[in-house]
Amino acid sequence: MAFDNGGAIAESFVFRVTETPQEVCLSGSWKKLEIVSGDGARLRDPAYAVDGRNLVVLLSTALCDAYPMYRGELSDKGFSGAHGFSHTFGGEEYGKVSGTPIHVPPWLHAHWHP
Repeated sequence: MAFDNGGAIAESFVFRVTETPQEVCLSGSWKKLEIVSGDGARLRDPAYAVDGRNLVVLLSTALCDAYPMYRGELSDKGFSGAHGFSHTFGGEEYGKVSGTPIHVPPWLHAHWHP
């Protein structure tokens, strides 16, 4: 879940984490995320990278030098960090983000919507 600067829920997604490599214009070992639920209309080939306890989720890998992202730290309970947008002229932070691991049954595919 991503929250705006006032603490209200701005967006919510459920992603299936895969080990499938994803091409991204940034360095690192990026892997594909599959959208299980949430409004994925503005997402384009989301990907993630883990470096130690640091997690970066790129919500769109369609453009180079323009990255809507979640960036933060993994813990035993999940993930917490910031929701922002990074670009060649700097970046903006929109609010906080947090995530909790859940079990998604294999039969539940990316086109399911609650």
